Amino acid sequence: MSDPNHYKTLQISNKASQREIKNAYRRLAKRFHPDSQGEKANHEQIVQLNAAYEVLKDSQLRRCYDLELLSGNYSHKREKRSSKASSEYQRQRQTEREAEALEQKWLIKVYQPIKKLIEVIIQPLEIEIEALSADPFDDELMSDFQIYIDNSLKSLKRAYQVFTSLPNPSKFASVAPTIFLDICGHMSRNLLPR
Repeated sequence: MSDPNHYKTLQISNKASQREIKNAYRRLAKRFHPDSQGEKANHEQIVQLNAAYEVLKDSQLRRCYDLELLSGNYSHKREKRSSKASSEYQRQRQTEREAEALEQKWLIKVYQPIKKLIEVIIQPLEIEIEALSADPFDDELMSDFQIYIDNSLKSLKRAYQVFTSLPNPSKFASVAPTIFLDICGHMSRNLLPR
């Protein structure tokens, strides 16, 4: 429990004169003193009144007390600001952690599968073209190449489904669609018959 404020105890302003302090003490002491109130007396209140009056009636003690109050208020305000800043920092860190978790999820569930699907298309491309170029009029080679193109288009379609399965995290939002569309455009231009 914090120490009571002597000014509040005496029900006066912190700018009160010595005379106002004395009058407030006398008025309240009569109200709470055991001699005047008997069984209804508030002993705790009298102890607080006496402590407040002892400090505030002495000008030097009062100055020291006022400085303590001032520093206590400053300390309280500083603690409040510090607490607010700490809460804001915690909220910001939580937001960052959530964003990082979404980014990780996107990389695992979207980027990596798309990368694998695109690799399935790109890695054999040179070999498939080279095989077909041996004899472009060979129906069997053309049939094998057509199977490669059909499988590549299925992989590309699956890549698009994966890409649209989760929203892009804000960190990748401006880049992801462009990269994916460029890859799809490049692949379809190279794989579709002309």
